[in-house]
Amino acid sequence: MEMGNAMSHIWSDPWWWFSLALFIGGSISAIFLSRKGLQQQRQQERITRYLNEDIHNKNKKQNQLFDKENENKWFAKEIEKIRNNLQAAGFYHTKAIRYFLLIKFSIAAVAFISAGIFFLMNNNFDMKSFWMCAGIAFVINIMPDNFLIYRKKKQTTGIIKALPDSLELLVICLESGATLERSLDMVSEQLDDIYPQLCRQWQLTVDHMKVNPDRQAALHALANRTQITEMTALVTVLQQAEKFGSPLAQTLRNFSSEMRELRKFSIEERIGKLSSKITLPMLVLVFMPLLVIILAPQISMLTMALKGMQ
Repeated sequence: MEMGNAMSHIWSDPWWWFSLALFIGGSISAIFLSRKGLQQQRQQERITRYLNEDIHNKNKKQNQLFDKENENKWFAKEIEKIRNNLQAAGFYHTKAIRYFLLIKFSIAAVAFISAGIFFLMNNNFDMKSFWMCAGIAFVINIMPDNFLIYRKKKQTTGIIKALPDSLELLVICLESGATLERSLDMVSEQLDDIYPQLCRQWQLTVDHMKVNPDRQAALHALANRTQITEMTALVTVLQQAEKFGSPLAQTLRNFSSEMRELRKFSIEERIGKLSSKITLPMLVLVFMPLLVIILAPQISMLTMALKGMQ
C-alpha cells in the first residue's frame, strides 16, 4: 500500500513530469545536435577534399602548361639555331629549314634501307646487322650538318676577306653624299662579281631597310645572319655612330684600317707558327732519308764484312 501510495504520489507530482520532459528533450536535442555536427563535419571534409583536389588539378595543369611552354621554348630555340646556321651558310629561302630536315631524314632512311637490303641479300640480317644499319644511317645523317659547317666556313672566309675593300668603297659613297642605304646598294652592285657573299648580305640589309625603316633592326638581323665577329663589331660601330651622331664615313674608315691592321697581325702570327709546324715534316721527309742515305752503305759494308769473317 505504501509502495502504491508512493508511486501514485510520484506520478501526480508535476516536478517529476517536468524533470522527465527535460531529460527527454535534452536527450533528443543532444542526439539532434550531434547528428547535425557530424553532418557539418562530413560536409566540411567533403569541401576540403574538393578544394584540395581542385588545387591539385590546377597545379597539375599549371605544371603541364609550364612543361609544355618550356618544351616549346626549347623547340623554338633549336629551330632558330638551325635557321641561323642555314643563313650563315648562305641559304636564305623561307622554307630552308623544312628542306634541310627533309634531306637529313631522307638520306638517313635511304641509307638504313639500303644497308638492310644488302644484309638481307647475303642472308645475314640479325640484331648486329640492324645496329650496323642504324650506325650507317646515323653517320649519313650527320653529313648534311658537316656540309653546312663547310659552307659556313667558306661563307665566313669570303665575307671577312671582302669586308675591308667593301668598307673603303662604302666610305667613298658616304663622303659623296649618299645615304647608308644607297651606299650599300651601290657597293653591292659594283662588287657583286668579286665578292658575292658579302654583296648578298648588303643587298639583304638594304631590302630589310626598305621594308622596315628601323636601321637598328636591319643591322641586328645582319649580325644574326652572318654570325661573324668582325661583322658583329661593324654592326655595333654603326649602331653607336647612329645613336651618338658620329660621322659614318670617318667611323667606317677607322674601322677598315683597324681590320687591315688585325689582318696583318694575323698573317704575321701564322708566319711565326710555320717554323714550329714545319719541324716534324722536315724530320720525316728530309732528315730521315738523309740518315738512311748516309748509314745504308756503312751498314751494307759491315754486313758483308761479318759474312766474310764467318
